[in-house]
Amino acid sequence: MAFDPSRVRSSRPAPFPVLDVVVRVLAVVDALVLPTMLMVWVWALPGHHGGFFGAAIGTGVVLWGCRRASRAIFEFERYGWGTLRWTVGLCLVAVVFWCLRKLAGG
Repeated sequence: MAFDPSRVRSSRPAPFPVLDVVVRVLAVVDALVLPTMLMVWVWALPGHHGGFFGAAIGTGVVLWGCRRASRAIFEFERYGWGTLRWTVGLCLVAVVFWCLRKLAGG
C-alpha cells in the first residue's frame, strides 16, 4: 500500500484542535501498549526469554507495533483502538466472574 498524503489529515476540520492532537497521541500510545505487553509476557515465560524464540517473537512484535503506530498516525480514521477494546472486554469478564463468585458465597 503506497503512502497517500491526502489521507494524513482528515477532510473535516477538527472542532477542537488541541483535543484532536491529544486523541492522536493517545492512539499512538494505545498502538504501542499492546505489543509491549505481549513482549513483557514473552520475557516473563520461564526459559524462553532468550535465544531464537525470544528474538523471533521480539522482531515480530516490533514490526507489529510499528505498523499499529503507523496506522494510528497516518490512517487515524481506520485505527481500531485495540488495547482499549481488549482492556474493556477483559475488565467486563473479570467483573462478571467476580460477581458470580460473590453470589456463590465465595
